[in-house]
Amino acid sequence: MSVDSAERRAQQVRRLLVALAIPVLLYLAAATVERGIEQRRTAHQVELLRQEVQRLRGRNVELQRELEYRRSDAYIEKVAREELQLAKPGEHAVILVFPTPTVTPAPSPDERPPEPR
Repeated sequence: MSVDSAERRAQQVRRLLVALAIPVLLYLAAATVERGIEQRRTAHQVELLRQEVQRLRGRNVELQRELEYRRSDAYIEKVAREELQLAKPGEHAVILVFPTPTVTPAPSPDERPPEPR
C-alpha cells in the first residue's frame, strides 16, 4: 500500500466517523433540550401545586376557625334565639310580625269612570 492510498483511507475513515458522529451529537443535543423543557414544565407544575397547597392550608385554617365558632356556646345560643325562637328560662320570646303590604292594581282604562267635563 502506498502512502497516498493510506492517507486516502485515513481520510475516508475520518469522514465516516464525522458522518456518524453528527447525527449522534444532534440526537444528544435534542434529548438534552427536551429534558430541559420537561424539567421546566415539571418545575412550573410543582410551583402551581405549592401555591394550591398554601391556598388550601389557608382555607383549612378558616374552616377550623368557623368550626370552632359554630361549636361555641355563643353560636349555639345565637341560633337558638334567632332561628329557633327559643328563650332562656324566665325570658319571653317576642316575635314581631309585620303586615305584608298589598298592592292594589290600578284600574284599567275600561274600568275608569269618565272624567267630568
